Amino acid sequence: MYATKVLSVFELMGCLAKRSGLFGQYQKGLACLRYKEYGRATTIWLKLAETGDARAQFDLGVMFQAGLGMEPEYEESLRWLRKAADQGYGRAENYLGAMYRTGRGVERDLEKALRYFKRAMEHGHKQGRENYNELLANGFPPDRTEEIGYDE
Repeated sequence: MYATKVLSVFELMGCLAKRSGLFGQYQKGLACLRYKEYGRATTIWLKLAETGDARAQFDLGVMFQAGLGMEPEYEESLRWLRKAADQGYGRAENYLGAMYRTGRGVERDLEKALRYFKRAMEHGHKQGRENYNELLANGFPPDRTEEIGYDE
């Protein structure tokens, strides 16, 4: 008889990640960023982001917006941040909310800011909750009682 082992989904994902060469790549991107090797970080995270890694998508969005190692590219930033936010990544939702609150890289839109902060809050992001409550405490939205949806 052959002994078989049932693998959990997480064990299987770990095995696949190791075999595909993605294991530890996100951390390599962080190390490159720490040493200001922005081109290498971008290359590493682009590969991960294209596979759906929300952390890499978020970090790429921030890099493109801040212009780390390049001129700021707001459309590319917005594209990657939205991909991460669409996966429920609270950091990306909060960051998008901050962009819409200040108008940095996008047209200022407090309703969109509030929606993104609310989504971040619902996904457990502490700063998203603080930003959401701050907007409400400062009187936004004025005289509005109905629920604000998520549609763009």
